[in-house]
Amino acid sequence: MPPRKQVHALQAFAKDKVLYNVCAIILDEIYFGQDEHWDVYGPPTLSVRLRLVRDILSNSLTPGILEDLLNTILSRDEAVEAIVRYLAIQLLLVEGVRNLTIGNFPESYFEMVLEATAKSGAGIQRLDLRGIWVREEHKYAVIKTLRKLSCIRRLTLRYGCDDDILATLGKYCEGLQKLDISGSRAITEAGLKNLCDNPSRIVWDRLTESLQIVDLGGPGAQDLPPALPCYLLLTLPRLVSLGSYEHTGAAVELAVTTYPGKQFGLRYIHDVVTSSSRFHTIVKACPKLQAIYLDSPKDTAVHYLDMFKDLREIKLHKVRWTDMEIMINKMGSRIRSLFLLTVFGQVDLLDLGKLCPNLQRLEMHNVSLVCSDVTHTTAFHNIRELLIYTSQISTLCVKLLMNQCVDVEHLCLGECGHLSDAAIITSLMNHSLRNVREIWFGVADKLTMRAIEALMEHCPHLTSLGNLAAWSVHPDDLDLLRVQFLLTNTDLTLHEFGPQREDEWIPIMDV
Repeated sequence: MPPRKQVHALQAFAKDKVLYNVCAIILDEIYFGQDEHWDVYGPPTLSVRLRLVRDILSNSLTPGILEDLLNTILSRDEAVEAIVRYLAIQLLLVEGVRNLTIGNFPESYFEMVLEATAKSGAGIQRLDLRGIWVREEHKYAVIKTLRKLSCIRRLTLRYGCDDDILATLGKYCEGLQKLDISGSRAITEAGLKNLCDNPSRIVWDRLTESLQIVDLGGPGAQDLPPALPCYLLLTLPRLVSLGSYEHTGAAVELAVTTYPGKQFGLRYIHDVVTSSSRFHTIVKACPKLQAIYLDSPKDTAVHYLDMFKDLREIKLHKVRWTDMEIMINKMGSRIRSLFLLTVFGQVDLLDLGKLCPNLQRLEMHNVSLVCSDVTHTTAFHNIRELLIYTSQISTLCVKLLMNQCVDVEHLCLGECGHLSDAAIITSLMNHSLRNVREIWFGVADKLTMRAIEALMEHCPHLTSLGNLAAWSVHPDDLDLLRVQFLLTNTDLTLHEFGPQREDEWIPIMDV
């Protein structure tokens, strides 16, 4: 049977109580406050009563607890009004708070939120501003805020970064280690020079030595020329990743052309249309590579992935299975994570499992699968996460996966139209899925309540099951199960998502 829900810890109860009281006090002050000098129609500030509450909280709770409370309130942007979340920043952001994720605010709040962060957040080390879309009219509010955050180590500022913001970071944020500016188009080499070699910096080499990750990729940044990351590669000696930037290989090639024999400390590379010559350049220049994403590699580039001695995680898009077979025959035992998008040819699951015995995570999209047998001594025995989407999966393939993935914890199979109750029950009788926690069969219209009951009986750790809207199960039976779970304190969530009938949508329901 699935596990029982754990009794909530006293700390969790106390946290929920404080969260409720903080939000209630703020709302009470907004609607019923007696402070005649407090104008909620201008930029809201703390009233006398709220300042007293702030003093009480800061004197009785540690900064770590206040940080947890604040980030929890900010994360609930759909349930908590923007004005309440904004006042919570003023109320709970105290000296000692190190991590802050702003969340989503209406545009009218952007400058006020940034000002409140700058006023009390001088000690922040990790700041996530992805919920604030910086436009030209907000840019100088961002710059003013960053000037006061000299302790920042990790900054997320997507889509709105430009040369002026980079210059501010280069001057004031000398200990920066990770910078996520993905999706930002208005970046030039001059801006990156001001980031890395700002002439006004107090300690000249500090940021250059500390910065390790600069994410330049993402939607909107495809047009950034390889010359920009090439400059970063040549300037930042500890750079380990350019994030999702899809021309990293071209940047490495350009850097090596400029400085032949140069080596870099990159541990992750994302490259598009990688030729064999570029691939061998990357091999020589990036010997410490641990993860790689090749999109539409050309020629025989995939054949030689084994030349990266530390490579453990591989993601491939638009590759031939024949090329992959050559690669995994050489290095299959070293692969821990494999992500395949659009493989040309039929992938033999058994061969993949035999040649990659230490695989822990496998994800496949748009892949044609075949299977010659359903058992093997070592295939897939170490898999923890298995996700197969948008691919027709035969019953034979499902049997292989369920029989062999004895330690799988997350199992997601897309189209299982041929899967039956009998196949599920037979596999479960052979002690498969004993450690599974989450199961998702996207389309499995031959599975009935018998399959659900069998999974509940044989999977003691199961806590999530779906997509039941695409199974042959009546909604009333699921409602009855949910009532039983509620009465017996069973920790199992049944998910229904998608059109059960052409004109009916079933929402996700959690019990």
